[in-house]
Amino acid sequence: MTNTIKIDNQELLILLEFDDAKYKKIIMCLDDEDNKVFIINGEIVKDKKIVDEIIKKYDLELPDELKEIIF
Repeated sequence: MTNTIKIDNQELLILLEFDDAKYKKIIMCLDDEDNKVFIINGEIVKDKKIVDEIIKKYDLELPDELKEIIF
């Protein structure tokens, strides 16, 4: 069974949940088009600067050679 969360009339598949000193609880999800989205304080983060900061800080980007294998 998969865990999902509903935000802004979207059902998102939860991939990872973690705590951060700056943003508190962060939830990484996939939307219905398989795009990665981040939820902070119950809202989808649309600010690319924040998303890039989180990805870099926690090394959440997969190497290109693994992307097709895993997803």
